[in-house]
Amino acid sequence: MTHALPFVLGWISATSLITFSAYGWDKRAARRRARRVPEFRLLGGALFGGGPGAFLGMLCFRHKTRRAVFWLAAWVGIALDLALVRAAL
Repeated sequence: MTHALPFVLGWISATSLITFSAYGWDKRAARRRARRVPEFRLLGGALFGGGPGAFLGMLCFRHKTRRAVFWLAAWVGIALDLALVRAAL
């Protein structure tokens, strides 16, 4: 285990939690017809470390599941996260 691995795992955990929360917040705002989370933030969260959080947020909140770009961003984000963890080993 390298010294970078705890940082990488911390980064992925933190951004996944934030991204998951953003999906929940946006779903709640959609139901209340309130101000929404911009889509580029949801997608950016998925691509910059929050892939697992985006994937779980889509499933748990049943939000953005009909939009292919969100599925793609979640899976690409997960792949990037796995590559980052592999590089840190």
